Amino acid sequence: METIVKILEIRLWRESYIYNLLMAVFVVCVSVLAGKILSLFFKRWMLSLERRFHVEMEERVISKLARPLIFILFLIGVRFAGSLLNLPTPRGNEAFFDVREFFNKTADVIIILSFIWIFLNAVDGAQHLLERLARQPDARVRDQLLPIFTRIVKVVIVIVGVIMIISRMGQDVKAIVAGLGIGGVALALAAQETLKNLFGSIMILVDKPFQVGDWITAGNTEGVVEDIGFRSTRIRTFPDTLVTIPNSKMADAEINNFSRMHKRRVAMTIGVSYAADADRMEKCLSGIKKILDNHEGVTSEGQNIHFLDFGESSLNIRVLYFTKDLTYSGHNKVRQEVNLAIMRMLEEAGLSIALPSRSIYIEKTPPASNGSKS
Repeated sequence: METIVKILEIRLWRESYIYNLLMAVFVVCVSVLAGKILSLFFKRWMLSLERRFHVEMEERVISKLARPLIFILFLIGVRFAGSLLNLPTPRGNEAFFDVREFFNKTADVIIILSFIWIFLNAVDGAQHLLERLARQPDARVRDQLLPIFTRIVKVVIVIVGVIMIISRMGQDVKAIVAGLGIGGVALALAAQETLKNLFGSIMILVDKPFQVGDWITAGNTEGVVEDIGFRSTRIRTFPDTLVTIPNSKMADAEINNFSRMHKRRVAMTIGVSYAADADRMEKCLSGIKKILDNHEGVTSEGQNIHFLDFGESSLNIRVLYFTKDLTYSGHNKVRQEVNLAIMRMLEEAGLSIALPSRSIYIEKTPPASNGSKS
């Protein structure tokens, strides 16, 4: 009788084990199928984003984002299937290896690593999408800030994942987080200037007071912006020297951006000799006005030509106008052409540019009389 009972117990155990094993296999297969279906829907969702934002995502980027979904659902299925199997566990005071606990911890660690993989790939995919959007006009800020923020987000993801793995292995996370907090404070104090420069560069890129290639003055420095880095901004001065200014100072400096001008101003004073009479001065003023109106490089707005002063040695005409070309060479070319045209007009009118001069009259004293006493 006892033999029959033992045979039945063994048979029932085998049937139960086979049933659990089949259920475990079924769960794993369902998880893989669910992963493939989710991956298919994800790819369709990415295609809808392409149509919505009018950008084209590369196939390798979409596959890179979809591949971890299948793997992580497979791992979740394996983790659940392991709970269906009667894995051996220590009983009482038996010093037996806990297979079930080892399996569960290992599966959980691999699942956490898979989630880290998914999030890192998601960050890369988001960066790729935003880089495609950054090709549109006026997107320099996104193009320069994206690498900074993606690296920061990736570091945060890895740190959080490592802390979760350590916690799952049974270690005290509070002591680790406290140590990281103290270390972070010490690092922040040591890198205070570096952090100031980093935030200064972010403010420059967001506020956009200037960009690479702009002609600016920052404090006593004037030149063309050559590079905007994480720590400093480099300006190429007109004597061809390279000035490096920390971004913390650039963010607080008064910036004068000449490249943002819509037109470039010219102000000059023409001194005509006193040989000119009123009629010829009027012809001179109208002649200068005609020269400016007929020149293609001069704007029609903002022209001012007036006879203002009787100077010490000249009749002063104040001329104000704006050039359309903002570049240094183009602006000076227009000024040169206008100046030559004014000189020719003055020559035709019989006028000349007055030179600084001063007349000195020496008055003769009368001779002394003979009867005067010395």
